[in-house]
Amino acid sequence: NGLEDDYKTETGHELYDDIRAGLANHSEFYQQVCNRLCADKFRTNFAEKISSWCEKYNMVFTGHLMNEYSSGMALRCNGHPLHVLGAFSLPGMDEIFTHKQIGSIEWLTFGTAMHAVEQRGNQGGLAELFALGPCDLTPAQIRRQLWLTAMFGIDKYVMAVAQLDHRGNAEKKLYFNPFTRTQPWFQAYDVLGDEAERAAEFATKERKYCIEVRYPYTPAPLT
Repeated sequence: NGLEDDYKTETGHELYDDIRAGLANHSEFYQQVCNRLCADKFRTNFAEKISSWCEKYNMVFTGHLMNEYSSGMALRCNGHPLHVLGAFSLPGMDEIFTHKQIGSIEWLTFGTAMHAVEQRGNQGGLAELFALGPCDLTPAQIRRQLWLTAMFGIDKYVMAVAQLDHRGNAEKKLYFNPFTRTQPWFQAYDVLGDEAERAAEFATKERKYCIEVRYPYTPAPLT
């Protein structure tokens, strides 16, 4: 509510007139203003209210935002992910692809979460890990993801889809990773648990930066 009035105050134009013009001439000159206004509303009307309610009842507001791995999609879904996620009392991220190559790792997702964690005083954050598996994901790969995530300030780790048995993937077959005794290396979970505790100890240490990247209100090749 009120987006049209806010847009007119910012630009002097009518929001829907500009949208129609943009559709007609394939331009998106209104995108930056709209994203900023939507991010303000998303943070004020959603994230801050829930976070305050959780604090009142001694809980934390955690989770992650849609499509963190692409600035274009993240802006479309969230207005601006850095602005919104910073209002979560326990900022979270979704590490979904578990890429094995340095060039394809979800650096933007990690950076988005780290920014929010530091906005909250570097008190840690949460990550959904191992979402896509697959079921041959090795303990070594899981261990690497724990430490990679900890590098960006995340000190709490949860399994994205923790199926109790094979029926857990009737709809989303890509997400199948049976964290049960059906895994040949099920006994390794104690070791991974210990590794997660070690990684968490490093997660909230002060970070020193060699490079900073600006996240604009319009899509950019930040990945």
